[in-house]
Amino acid sequence: MLKIKNYASWAKALALFTMLLSAACQKHDYALQSSETVFTKDVASVAQWYNSQLIPSTADTGFASLNKPDWSKTTVKQVSDTRTFTTPAYTNGTVRREVVINLTGEVYAGVVKQYNKTDKYFTVVRTYSINGKPIEEGYINATNNYHVTKTWQKNPMGSTLRVMGIGDESPEPPLQCWIVMDPSAIIIKDAGGPVPEGYGVTSTGPIDFTMDVCSDGTNWKPYITSITGHYYSTSRLMPGTTEVTGPGGNTNSSNYCQQMDDLNNLGSNPSGIGATTWYMLSAIIAHENFHIGRLLPSLKECIPFFKSMMNTYSVPLTGNSQASALATFTSYKPLMKAAMERYWNIQQANDSMADEDWNAGPRQAERAVVFPMITTICSFSKAPAQNWPVCPSGVCP
Repeated sequence: MLKIKNYASWAKALALFTMLLSAACQKHDYALQSSETVFTKDVASVAQWYNSQLIPSTADTGFASLNKPDWSKTTVKQVSDTRTFTTPAYTNGTVRREVVINLTGEVYAGVVKQYNKTDKYFTVVRTYSINGKPIEEGYINATNNYHVTKTWQKNPMGSTLRVMGIGDESPEPPLQCWIVMDPSAIIIKDAGGPVPEGYGVTSTGPIDFTMDVCSDGTNWKPYITSITGHYYSTSRLMPGTTEVTGPGGNTNSSNYCQQMDDLNNLGSNPSGIGATTWYMLSAIIAHENFHIGRLLPSLKECIPFFKSMMNTYSVPLTGNSQASALATFTSYKPLMKAAMERYWNIQQANDSMADEDWNAGPRQAERAVVFPMITTICSFSKAPAQNWPVCPSGVCP
């Protein structure tokens, strides 16, 4: 029989402790009220500081561009001489973000916390700089404890910044008898994909994995022996968009200016509505290939989470053979698989968040394809034998 650890009594104790602690420290906990002019002034100053930290971006889908702090819902918490201002900034389905800013004297330090609830047992937490540079990743587990799984740089708010309201952090039970997976056993495979709404789409898909069991001296525990992440990726020219084939193809004196403008705009209509008349399928494929290149690294980044998840399952050694334990764990494989797939999807989305910027990798991959074609068309138009009219946009000066 599968044994799931019972934390009910611990959770009740934690809830009681939290309630008592809240009562003891009530004079330090503040919810913003219109009558509290001091805190109202502080929130206005915090908002001004936050806005001053933003780096301008041309992409409406960039990390900071999506965050819209609602300063009217800011909560203020004071511990010693530091006030922490927490403001809701973004919600999209299971993803939500908060701007968390500390004010100590006249010194500000701030981050953005992103929470993504993968299921009822796990919430993935990521800490970013104000402009979206990743700092730390962790998760809140079934016992409501926060655990760090990865860091990118020193947290600008120091080691005291943790998820609010989850109680004292206690160490996770050590991972026992986890067999180190051969890196070559972690692979990705193309699973095709549906017709995209736009030019192209790349996304995570099903995960297949094999597992075995090992003994920690008391229980049988499952571990992953190999894992395959399938992904979907498709590319196309939008309806009404024609492939640019260049001089000797479909480029002539009457359309070459429009072709170069459309290529220079990377197939995006300057009006923001619809696609351009001309573009190149190879540029779209290059864009999607950049996203594909992130899939295997993001899957490998999920392994610490997968290990922690597998460690929550156990079967007593007494009365169970290795084969029967494996059969028990196999019956729970659909649950494991679903959690893995959700987490990989979140990991990939987080890793690719900055890629939506106009100057990020996917767009640069497109430019590597279209700019040589622009140069070829422009040079051809200026040849003495052609002497085509000058384009008004200045793409071909």
